[in-house]
Amino acid sequence: MLYRVASFEQENQYWPDGRTEMDTNYNAAQQIMQQNMANSRKWLARIREWQIDCDWTVSTRAKFFYLLTELKRLQPAWTLSCTIRLHQFKYAEKTGVPPVDCGMLMCYNLDDLKDPDTPNSIFNYAESRKYLEPAQAYPLPLDVALPAFRWGVLFHLGKFKCIVPEQDWEAYHEQYFEQKTENLFQAKTDFTLNDQFVREGDLLRFEVPDQRELLQTINLLRRQTLAQPMNLAFFHLGSNRTSYDHIPNLQALVAAFR
Repeated sequence: MLYRVASFEQENQYWPDGRTEMDTNYNAAQQIMQQNMANSRKWLARIREWQIDCDWTVSTRAKFFYLLTELKRLQPAWTLSCTIRLHQFKYAEKTGVPPVDCGMLMCYNLDDLKDPDTPNSIFNYAESRKYLEPAQAYPLPLDVALPAFRWGVLFHLGKFKCIVPEQDWEAYHEQYFEQKTENLFQAKTDFTLNDQFVREGDLLRFEVPDQRELLQTINLLRRQTLAQPMNLAFFHLGSNRTSYDHIPNLQALVAAFR
């Protein structure tokens, strides 16, 4: 069983500057360990791997990598993995290779969500090719994560306003939106969507990962040096399993890796 620790959005909360930085990292590792063990006590006997999710940068990698080292020292019996973004995979010499047992290559959220001209920020084959061609080796065994979620991206006067979760889109789109193009919808009237006020004329880009493009990307991924055996994860938001329905055949994606 894999236990995934929540993402670190503000890395510096764990690593203030100063003489005690190494002690701070050690204390942060202990804190993370204790909190997550308390939250998952009933699963402890089944956990074999835990995964840290952090989009580190060149400027934060030393601190993050030290944290990983401390986490592994505190729990050496478990496999320690972390997420690897495609830019970290492509430019490993620049971004560094984390001190973990294995990585999870995150093949989604590839493009600029806030740009109204982005066709699909969740998944875009053309963007994935930029990182996966030509094929290259990575120093860690890699599992793969693909998207199995969808959402709406709302714009007001060409500026990003918010993400609309799938369940809200399902509840509101027929009554309040009219379709303009394949994945672009326009608000027909003013209304309130949760705590967001939507104005008549606002545009919503509804994003869904395309299965054909996923299969094309899998062909690129098969040329990379992946873990053997490889774990394939499908990432979705929330607990509503009907969110898988827009991908007609998950088994076809699994089979494409064989």
